[in-house]
Amino acid sequence: MKFTRIRTILVQTLCQRRSAGPLWLLAVLCLFCAAPASAVDGGQTPGLLNLASLGFEPAAPPSVDLAIGAAEFVAAALAVQQSDPDLASLLANVGAFYLRQYAPTDESTLFAALLLTGAIVADGWVPVQAETQGSRAVTVHVKLDGLLVSGLTVIAIDPGREVSIANVVGD
Repeated sequence: MKFTRIRTILVQTLCQRRSAGPLWLLAVLCLFCAAPASAVDGGQTPGLLNLASLGFEPAAPPSVDLAIGAAEFVAAALAVQQSDPDLASLLANVGAFYLRQYAPTDESTLFAALLLTGAIVADGWVPVQAETQGSRAVTVHVKLDGLLVSGLTVIAIDPGREVSIANVVGD
């Protein structure tokens, strides 16, 4: 449902801002012909957080399981190209965005999330920020591919309330 609404908004924005040139047509075709983004837990994509291989397998399904693919980011980059070229450049470099949220958390999800913060470092992710915001512990990690950032992950753990894991794939 959410993806349909996002695609509708992006297409409306593209139609308002772009003439019917070949680039515009290609963007619209990507939106409708590309397979919908799915929260894949595997693959060799640098920057993609592989939760299953890191041992994160909570008993309960996520209350939010959002995946936004490259086609949506390309369309968004095209939509803002005229008004904000810097933002368009940033959006064009995003390959995917995944958000999983478990609310309210159960004990097994909380334990798995606590183990994940250590497992992600062992998998080559570099911690760049860790802080506590009230009862919530937030960690930010980046995955490097040489000198380029290939992924960013934020893990927020608030015992008894929620566990959130966000992963941005791309530079």
